Amino acid sequence: MGDLRIVKLYNDEVEVSYRQGKHTYTVRDPKNGVDGLLPSVTQILSVLDKSGPLVGWATRCGANYIKSKFKANEEWWPSQADIDNLAEGVRSAHRKVSKAARDIGSQAHDWVASYLAAQAAGDDIPAFPEDPPALNCCTAAKAWLDSVKLRPVAIEEIVYSRRHKYIGTVDAAGGLVEIEGRPAVIDWKSSKGLYNEYRFQLAAYRCAYEEMTGLEGLGRYVVKLGKEDGEFEVFPLAEADYGADLAAFLGLMPAAKRLKELAGKS
Repeated sequence: MGDLRIVKLYNDEVEVSYRQGKHTYTVRDPKNGVDGLLPSVTQILSVLDKSGPLVGWATRCGANYIKSKFKANEEWWPSQADIDNLAEGVRSAHRKVSKAARDIGSQAHDWVASYLAAQAAGDDIPAFPEDPPALNCCTAAKAWLDSVKLRPVAIEEIVYSRRHKYIGTVDAAGGLVEIEGRPAVIDWKSSKGLYNEYRFQLAAYRCAYEEMTGLEGLGRYVVKLGKEDGEFEVFPLAEADYGADLAAFLGLMPAAKRLKELAGKS
């Protein structure tokens, strides 16, 4: 039960039970006819086809695995067992790389949340992770946070759209006093690429957050944290693109719902 988080939203009219281990949200919203599991922003975005870049990435993982097992000019003739082990290593290489990347991202997200909470409370800075890539991400995050003097309003905030009936968790939402002088929704990324789904994700968070708070015109920022160089890159998403990005996200919802229904029938 330790992974269960319960929050009240919309003047206590809505109760959300979030199970972190399963990444599931159960919502009780009697006035809106909602009582049960609700799709999350990331679940809805999962219907997007990512096969193009992922195939290339998985192939590179396999190629790097092979390179790690051989030395130039090495006199060696593989046995069948060697070949089988090598093939299995190639097949699983992308899963190991993916798990390592998720671990790095989780460490960075946890540290940023702790750092913002410590700042708000006037406490000491939390210890950095020991893992070098995670440490680089946290160093990059701190450098950006210090440069913009971000004042957090919410950390790891659960946001729920009663109008569109989706839910999710925003990494941070706050007043960015040195970035256009307005509040914003922010998402931290430790991936190498900048993908279009980030646009849709932050549009969904902004829509729900504005609905919950009554604020309008929130900015959207993707902050990339360098695992290798400890540098940050900030991508402010254009206000002119918000409507189209939100429409794209909402357009994915029927597909996500139907795919879930079909999975239940198989």
